[in-house]
Amino acid sequence: MKGEWKVTSNVINGKTMYAVFRLKDAAAVDHSGNREYAIEYMDDREKAMEVAEKLNLMYIKEKLEQGADLTTLMNEMEAIFDIPSINTKSYNEAHPVVIWLYRKISNLRKI
Repeated sequence: MKGEWKVTSNVINGKTMYAVFRLKDAAAVDHSGNREYAIEYMDDREKAMEVAEKLNLMYIKEKLEQGADLTTLMNEMEAIFDIPSINTKSYNEAHPVVIWLYRKISNLRKI
């Protein structure tokens, strides 16, 4: 199974650059042959983080459409997006789409 999208950094010509990657095999060791890159290196860390978040949201939406277990999907979102266990306004404002999808999945559950 592939891993979540993350941001990595590397110093290139004296400047810190950022790229978005995931592990091809999440159970294997992280090394260059086990990485899949979504973008080339860029100098904007925030932009790279936005790209990683969007790709992870696309992954969650695909799993939802495929009928994944909703509670498991919520747990996976909590791990990928570092969703706090206590609802916080600051997190909600910083990640509105993540929270919207998380709540949508929660409301779909039959408890």
